[in-house]
Parts: sequence; C-alpha cells; structure tokens
Amino acid sequence: MVRQSYPASLRERIDDAARACWPAFKEQWWEGWLLRFADGYSRRSNSVYPLASAPGELQARVAACEEIFRGEGFTPTFRMTGFQGPAGLDALLAQRHYERIAPTFVLHRRLTDWSPPPIARLMIDEEPIEEWSAAFAALSEMSSNRAATHRAIAAGAPSPRYPAVGRRGGRTVACGLSVLTDGFCGIFDVVTAPAERRQGYGSALMLALLSWAQAQGAPDAFLQVVESNRPALRLYEKLGFAVCYEYWYRVLSPVPPSSDSRLPGGLG
Repeated sequence: MVRQSYPASLRERIDDAARACWPAFKEQWWEGWLLRFADGYSRRSNSVYPLASAPGELQARVAACEEIFRGEGFTPTFRMTGFQGPAGLDALLAQRHYERIAPTFVLHRRLTDWSPPPIARLMIDEEPIEEWSAAFAALSEMSSNRAATHRAIAAGAPSPRYPAVGRRGGRTVACGLSVLTDGFCGIFDVVTAPAERRQGYGSALMLALLSWAQAQGAPDAFLQVVESNRPALRLYEKLGFAVCYEYWYRVLSPVPPSSDSRLPGGLG
C-alpha cells in the first residue's frame, strides 16, 4: 500500500472528521481525553480517545477510565494513533495487560484531480438511511441486536450523506455510505455480498460514492480499513488512496497474554 507523508494538522482534521461522521450515543470529555460509548457496536465508538497530553499521574488516569468503562458495562479500550496523546501511554497500557489489536489504516485521496470513469455493471440507488442500514445488516449477516444499534448510529450521521445500494439483476449485491463534514468525505461500511465478490461490484460502488462526494464539492476523501483486509487495500490503492496514518486498539485482557500469542483482527 502506498504511504505518503502528511502534516500532523491534516491527520488531526481527518481524525476529527471521522469521529463526527460516525457518532457515538454518549461522549464524555475529560481533560483532553474523549470517552465514547455506543452500546458496544464497534471499538471506534466504544473506546477512549487520548487526544491530548494529560495532567497528573498517567496510571491514575488510566485506572479512572477503566472504572468508567466497567460502570458502562464494557471492557476498557483505548484507541491509539501514535501522533496524539501523552508519550508513554501505549507502553503503559501494554504493561497493564492491554492487548494490541485491529491495526487499521486511514486512507486518503484528493478528489480535485480525479476524473471518475463510468460506472458499469451495477445499478446504484440512494436509499433512506434506515433502508440502507437494513441492506448493510443483511449483506453483513448481522444479528438483529447489532443491526438495531448500527441503524441508530447511521441515523445520527451528519448530512449531507449518501447511503448507496448497488443492485444487479434485481438483487442487492453491495452498499456503502458517504458522509460529508468539515470539507472531507468519509466513506463507511462498504460491503459486498459474500456470494457476489470478485465481480467488480465493490469497485463500482466506490466510484459512485466518490463521484457523489466530488459533485458535492468535497476536495478530500478518507476511509478506514483493517490492515489485514488485503483485498480491500488492493481495491483502494487502485482507486488512488494512500496511507495517511494508522491507529490500533489496546483492549484490557482478562488474563495477561502469553509472549507468543497471536494478535487477532477485529472491527475498526
């Protein structure tokens, strides 16, 4: 995957836009740290964002966050970027038996210099957000409880937004969501039906999402993809995306992991 050097200010703006595009149900600011909760759906909306250096003793702050998360009924989880927050926090979390999981790329591309090719082989429709969320849940084979939470989060995404569904022969085969905020287009939840993959439907849907964003005047697009998702990374690289930065999660382990444990993947 192509990597480019981005100024810290742009990375921070994209990270802010990503949070705004995919809201949590509850947020709590605490001296530069943001705690987010959304009924446990995705770590992105259920984790601590240590966005600033923290006053006081770091161990005590981490312990306080742990108590808050346990009070909400969730496993303490921190989202780490490497360019935000206090120095030494990642090492401290490792010492406290937080496992490093789900390393994720944030990808970016400019839209001002992009000429979209024609979209072939797929009918793209804009759907109401509730119907789009139902299509996403079906394609993702999601449980009813998770589908209800996803629908509520998606309904809270800011406007303008473009909930797109791709159909072929009357079948729903792909879907994805573009959301505009602060001059950026964030792309979320791009999925193709398992039986319909490797037929170009994901590429066609991405072209539709990017074309819509460009027509809205957005100069930049970003998306987030787990590093282990190699097929998606190949697709996004072909579409001109480059790695802007990385993030990962530190999740408190119930038992200290062994030295040779493998790190699992997970939701971004």
